[in-house]
Amino acid sequence: MRSKNTSGISIIELVIIIAVIGIISAMAVPRMSSAGNFDYETELKKDLAIFRNAIDLYYSEHQDRFPGEVSDGKYQANSSDAFVAQLTLFSDINGHTSVQRDENYVYGPYLRNGIPVLPVGDNAGKSTVKIISEPIPPKADLQTSVGWVFNVNTGQIIPNAQGCGSDGVSYISY
Repeated sequence: MRSKNTSGISIIELVIIIAVIGIISAMAVPRMSSAGNFDYETELKKDLAIFRNAIDLYYSEHQDRFPGEVSDGKYQANSSDAFVAQLTLFSDINGHTSVQRDENYVYGPYLRNGIPVLPVGDNAGKSTVKIISEPIPPKADLQTSVGWVFNVNTGQIIPNAQGCGSDGVSYISY
């Protein structure tokens, strides 16, 4: 026999507690799952800032020519290989590249850790670059599995990804 003064949780109180926990969980889970996307978006914005700064600096030091616009001495002009070499190696005023700095190769490297890896979209994990001269502005080319699209005539670099960030802005507009 129980006394009437014993304390405990009734079944109704237990149901209310479970309902409150369920409501709190329903609010927290979407926020936590979108936090992962926020990390990728932050990484994309950071990589684009680094990329754009490197391209701008190269342009200012190489007679108003963008990386990849001229041959690097090994790869042809308007090629992704020349673009990568000119941003990741030492270069002379004409864009010719070398793995070592000397009195002729005094510029760069502009990207010391190589081409950034695309953190978002179907091409996430790719660090390759597609060089284009049209259209202006560049558009994502999801038919190719490259991470970035660079317009050699305008110096614009965009992620090769469709979709929008948590702020509703298209990735290519970052």
